[in-house]
Amino acid sequence: MRKSLMITLLLLILSLGGIFAAQAGVNAEKDTLTLTETVLYGDKAAAEGVTVDISTHYANHLFWDTTYRVGETPRINTDFRFSQKSTAPQYAHEHSGVSLSISGGGGFSASGNLDLDKDELFFGHHFYDLKDIYKDVASRTEIGRTHTERLYLKDYYGFYPMEVSIDLPGYQSGMYRNSNKSEQMREDENESPLQAIRDYFRIPVRDDYRLDVSITKNDKGHITEIDLSPVDGGVFLWTLSTVAEDAIYFTFDIPVDDGESLDISLIPGGYGIYRLPFSGTDGQTPPQIFPENLEMVYALDQQLQVSDLAITGDKSKILLLTLEDEAYYLTVLDAQTARELQKLQIIDHNKDEYLWPFYYDDFIVAFSTDGRFTVLEMTSGGEYRNVLTVDTPESDALETSFASNSKMNWTVIDWAVMNWDGEKLVVAEPQLGSVYNYYPICGFNLLVYDRSGLLFSGTYDSSLDFNFQMDSSYHCQPLGPNPLSLSWDQK
Repeated sequence: MRKSLMITLLLLILSLGGIFAAQAGVNAEKDTLTLTETVLYGDKAAAEGVTVDISTHYANHLFWDTTYRVGETPRINTDFRFSQKSTAPQYAHEHSGVSLSISGGGGFSASGNLDLDKDELFFGHHFYDLKDIYKDVASRTEIGRTHTERLYLKDYYGFYPMEVSIDLPGYQSGMYRNSNKSEQMREDENESPLQAIRDYFRIPVRDDYRLDVSITKNDKGHITEIDLSPVDGGVFLWTLSTVAEDAIYFTFDIPVDDGESLDISLIPGGYGIYRLPFSGTDGQTPPQIFPENLEMVYALDQQLQVSDLAITGDKSKILLLTLEDEAYYLTVLDAQTARELQKLQIIDHNKDEYLWPFYYDDFIVAFSTDGRFTVLEMTSGGEYRNVLTVDTPESDALETSFASNSKMNWTVIDWAVMNWDGEKLVVAEPQLGSVYNYYPICGFNLLVYDRSGLLFSGTYDSSLDFNFQMDSSYHCQPLGPNPLSLSWDQK
């Protein structure tokens, strides 16, 4: 036993020595990080004074924070750190507010028994709302068999079963979360704000809406699988929601089934943006939600398409993007009163494209999936004005996602960062591993625009990407989801 102990201690010492040696080796090479610039288009002078910061890591043990200043005499500085313990970044949860959805198709299975009399088995799952149908079909399903029936939803429910969730600090999907306790407690379903919201949004079921329902029982007669699918395409609600200081603002796209809009005449106040008040999101006590004060506060035309709903960084204004009259519009509402403050046209709409907005404190970039984008600048009076609209060029020389819609990758575009100095827009985005491996790597692309169009496009290849073609677990990566930041060097 003593010999075994001595061997164990020796192995431990050798192991620790290997770790420290590895750390020393990494530290010896930490200042060798380089960025190789390749000008793809235009004059690099357009990017003079732009500073890019990028954070990268390997396996959440090795970390590099690199600052690169573009110019005739570029500057680069890298801070390196090593963590023996894996230290994955903690990302702030962005609370989504209210979500509405109508129960559609899908599956539900278990190795044992799906007991339809146990509500907790289905709580929080949209299949719970259709339990009466499952019980009916199960009553005609033989032991050891799968039985399928085509049913009219109207025979069971007068209104579409709707799933509702709420996501606020201290409250998620009907569950109170107390920061002083690790456990969560289910609300009483009859007193839940979720049920009150369901009752508010009653949408009558169409007479011709049908479902295929399958029930599978094992040799013991226990239900092991439930499958559900709409016959002629389901009904889907797309909810857009944003959280203000003391209320959730939300709306939804009205689904069209076989060219016919759903009947929303029973929704109090009609269709529009709805306000759900709450109080107490200090993180110490669960918030109090007031479904009895839920109301429609800004009417919308049932025919227009809602593209996005957001709130400004100071939570003073609600930003609504809509598609109407073959153009996209921005409507600005007061976050306390929902009073309309401004409405302006953003950009014309082309067929089969949609808008991807980026919100900043004093400007908005609305990127169209056909390769165009527009910049809206906030004036000193607090209003937005359109200051820049660009058609991005189509060119094989522009090896960037933002500059060429034919090379577009949504992960990269979602990670892109921008800066507007009143004259020029600069965009930085992570590079892709390869044409066939759509994952971001440590290098980045840089683009500069003004009112005349694209001024400069360049790639900055990182020496950390020397083995980027290997599996992602074996190479360095951006420290997502916000690895990049931009500024204009004032020196």
